[in-house]
Amino acid sequence: MKNKIQDAFEPIRAEDSLKRKTIAEISAKKRPVKGVFRRSVVLAMLLLLAVVSFGGYRVYYTPVDVISIDINPSVELNINRFERVISWKSFVPESEDALSGLSLKHRNYEDAVSQVLQSSFILLESTEVPYVRLTVASGSSQRRQRILTSLEETYLPISSMLVECREGAMENLGEAHRHGMSLGRYSTYLELSGTDQEVTIEEAREMRMLEIRERMQKMGPRRQDDRQQRKRGQ
Repeated sequence: MKNKIQDAFEPIRAEDSLKRKTIAEISAKKRPVKGVFRRSVVLAMLLLLAVVSFGGYRVYYTPVDVISIDINPSVELNINRFERVISWKSFVPESEDALSGLSLKHRNYEDAVSQVLQSSFILLESTEVPYVRLTVASGSSQRRQRILTSLEETYLPISSMLVECREGAMENLGEAHRHGMSLGRYSTYLELSGTDQEVTIEEAREMRMLEIRERMQKMGPRRQDDRQQRKRGQ
């Protein structure tokens, strides 16, 4: 009788053993799937992090504003949307040494301009009271005006130097560089050529900024006289 009962339960035990074996096989098959899924998630997160990091890097190192500092030597500061200097360009070989030791990169533009105007860079201008022209160009009129206002409030009251702040056009940047000039100097040339058609761009490139300014001041009254004479002739 006992043997019969044992024989009756043998298929059940075999069935339980088969179930456990089947479950083990299924679990073994599932583990690699989980591993692959986890690896995929990790890779996706790393890819997302790389994209975000690259995007942030590109945003930080994209210039959106330009500040041209022109005395006799000239330097351009390229500013990002966070108002930090990401690069600078000198147009006079003699000024490279004066500028390279200032650590201008990553400074706020206000600090960078201050550093330049307090450095030996300004000593390259031989006049007793240096004439400094600050030209601001931007893809945003609001940013341009904000930077201009900040520079005007800081530097126009200073009596030890003659400072003028002007707007510049970003579309003139490439043409200025093509002629070996900063944006500020090229903008000044455009102003001068509007009153003096005889001046050439080669002359403007070699003239001191103060000379260009004085020439514009002299041509201003002459242009006004010409206008009055034309009106009388009419």
